[in-house]
Amino acid sequence: TAALADLAKGRLYKITHVIPNRSAVVAGLKVGDYVRTVQGSGFHRLSFGEAAQSMYGAIGSSFDIEVIREENLGDTRDETEWLRLKRGATYRKGLGFKYRWAGESALVSALPPHQ
Repeated sequence: TAALADLAKGRLYKITHVIPNRSAVVAGLKVGDYVRTVQGSGFHRLSFGEAAQSMYGAIGSSFDIEVIREENLGDTRDETEWLRLKRGATYRKGLGFKYRWAGESALVSALPPHQ
């Protein structure tokens, strides 16, 4: 399937954890989901930092992501879902969250305060 091909080529980001009570959980994002696009742009075209930064903006504004549920990965229909997330934190001059690489995963080490 196209989704499996995207995964093999590193074009999907897997969600490994979500933060309770934040907009991602409220919108329906789950551990195991794979993010394919943000605002219609393929995640694979961005570095992790650029992808994360693309999700920040004016508090209260929203953005759309396209996800493939882990249980649908490999489904011949390549079923995806669109989720709308509400921004609750800002990103400016490198402020936002800090992350470090651990193998092929980016681990978040500091988060902005919940607004």
